[in-house]
Amino acid sequence: MWRGTRSDHPLGRSFTSVCFLAVLTIGFLTPFPSHDWGWVTLVALLFFTAEDFRAAARRPFLWMFTGLALLSSLWSPGQRSLEAALALGADFWLGLCLARRYSPTSAARLALLALAVTLSMHLVGIFCLPEEGLGPTGQWKGFLPHKNALGRTASLALLLALLLPASRLSMLYRVPALVLAITMLVGSDSMTPTVVVCFCLVVMLLVRGLLSARHRIATTVLALATLGLLASRWRHALNLLDRSPALSGRVKLWSANLRWASESPWWGHGFAHMEPPAFEKTVHSHNGVLSQIVQLGLVGCLLFLWDAAWCFLAGLRQLRNRPLDFQLAAPLLYLLFFFAMNLVEVTPPGGGHFSEWVLYAAATQFLVQGLSESGPSDARSRDSSVQQ
Repeated sequence: MWRGTRSDHPLGRSFTSVCFLAVLTIGFLTPFPSHDWGWVTLVALLFFTAEDFRAAARRPFLWMFTGLALLSSLWSPGQRSLEAALALGADFWLGLCLARRYSPTSAARLALLALAVTLSMHLVGIFCLPEEGLGPTGQWKGFLPHKNALGRTASLALLLALLLPASRLSMLYRVPALVLAITMLVGSDSMTPTVVVCFCLVVMLLVRGLLSARHRIATTVLALATLGLLASRWRHALNLLDRSPALSGRVKLWSANLRWASESPWWGHGFAHMEPPAFEKTVHSHNGVLSQIVQLGLVGCLLFLWDAAWCFLAGLRQLRNRPLDFQLAAPLLYLLFFFAMNLVEVTPPGGGHFSEWVLYAAATQFLVQGLSESGPSDARSRDSSVQQ
């Protein structure tokens, strides 16, 4: 769909690229909540410049949200919630630093490399350590606690592998990542990530059609017809996906979490505390917005959504003056994937993988800084010096 250039590749011998690749890889292997991620705070200290502070100052609501997470550790009954909140701030910081040093295409390639390494490690665990890599009913889960977590990781890799601009060097890891992602999606038997990937691809095609004067009318008619069909046949659609109207028990879980959230509606029960009393051993509420309300209340949820909406609108405003190239489509597509997945699962900051927090901060920062620049001049020169 898009073509790449030599300067789009982040691979090189620089310490920064190696550091970001290692952090993303380990982050995709580390689900939330985890008490072993405190070291990421030390990694974040490696990226500490005046330019980074100026970039971070453009995201006040994001840092207010982080500050509330830190403050909530005073009343959170969750274990080591302070360490989790510090890791949240460090991940956001690393995401902003990633956006300042790389172009969106380079950051996407770096994420795909990390995902390819991560899925390879999961595949080794599935076949060499079946007691760790397989779930109780035989579905693949790798080293993650649940098959849905593996499916979400594979779905993001599939989306990046399908849409990244083509180039000779990228084919060395793009094709293996594509094969791994499809294999993991099938093995995990996780339907939600598959539906989200299809949804994101359809939306991207519809947007490109609407932006084209030649195909605008046909695209509009097709979109309205599809929405009407789904609205009238939603039960049949769920049956085709082998899902009940109760969404595999999610509706009951959402009701229990709403009752639990109503006990502390404004400030929540504290960061990293997500197990509702009526559903013991349930690590999250299977809804990202609801999970934020449970943890940080309506105040925390509104802070996060305000920041996300502001960044998303900043990206949409750029469509007036520029085509929908991958530099603009990549962060918008990640936000679409992020919030679509949050409807029936949980991605950060309610749960998910730590690397998803880094990618969220990077994607939104790309939109805020206008995408007319990939970062300062030294970052652009570093990207352009990479040889295939």
